[in-house]
Amino acid sequence: MAQEIFKSAHPVLLANMNKGTVLPLSVAVHQAGGYASLCSWTYEDNLQFMQSDLEKFISITGSTQINLSFESSLIHEPKKVLDMIKTFNIPTIEVIYGVHPSSVDWLSMDKTELDNKIRAALAPIHDMGVKIFKRIFEPHTPEQMQHHFLDGLLIKGADSAGVGNPKYTVKEFFIKQKKLTPDAYLVPYGGVGTAAQVKEYIDLGAETVGIGTLFAASQESMLKHETKLAMVSANSKDLGTFSIPKDYDNDQKRQLGLKFGEFQEPDNFNHTKSLISGIWKKNAQKGHVFAGHGIDHITGIQSCDTIIKNLTAGM
Repeated sequence: MAQEIFKSAHPVLLANMNKGTVLPLSVAVHQAGGYASLCSWTYEDNLQFMQSDLEKFISITGSTQINLSFESSLIHEPKKVLDMIKTFNIPTIEVIYGVHPSSVDWLSMDKTELDNKIRAALAPIHDMGVKIFKRIFEPHTPEQMQHHFLDGLLIKGADSAGVGNPKYTVKEFFIKQKKLTPDAYLVPYGGVGTAAQVKEYIDLGAETVGIGTLFAASQESMLKHETKLAMVSANSKDLGTFSIPKDYDNDQKRQLGLKFGEFQEPDNFNHTKSLISGIWKKNAQKGHVFAGHGIDHITGIQSCDTIIKNLTAGM
């Protein structure tokens, strides 16, 4: 089953990272033989800016093989999302709802109303033959997948950056989900940093393997140099957690990341101000970067090409 959908030279998918998945990194991953992504979070769900970078990606690479992630814009501007996917013949999209409210107040919206809006937005995308993946934090049944037109699931566990299921590691969650939905396309989304892990997941039936933390510390990443150096020096024992409110699709209350001092200023639901301070603001001694246990395998600030070669050595 491996790489039936995410067709690239290597079974490596650039995991979408809030503020971390940007155009230069996506281009570099594609050119290194991985599968690129762009994330609506990075653009604060401004689809005009996202489309501009998508057009640049296609112009530079000559390819539309890219995974687009949509969150609140999925139901706030469903026609614009649909038009972007249709115009550029995008083969795969990733959806996540209930974690990052942005322009839609998920927490106060009636659950049935929100569910109906999600289904209405996804139905025409599914009808076009686009493959729909959802980032999940709890096991999903075949009925749940069918209800939201899902072809595959992105598995996030206790060792994933940001939000993940604290009860299972990614591997434990992956195996559990595989038993529930043996025919679904599954992608481990976090905690991976070695060629042995990539091979093990492919042997277990993964469609591809999502890599975020290693790419966040790459040469082509837009993270500031001080943060990359901190990631090189750190390991998973240095990671801390942030609390988040209970939401529509996830009753877990923690995000995993590397903190740089306490962020005292008022922040938003998804700790975005702290994140921006930690990854972009020069010489800031506060903030954080979301990171998972892949941080144990960062040995230096390497190119995406080197990272992918290391992850797929011997395959």
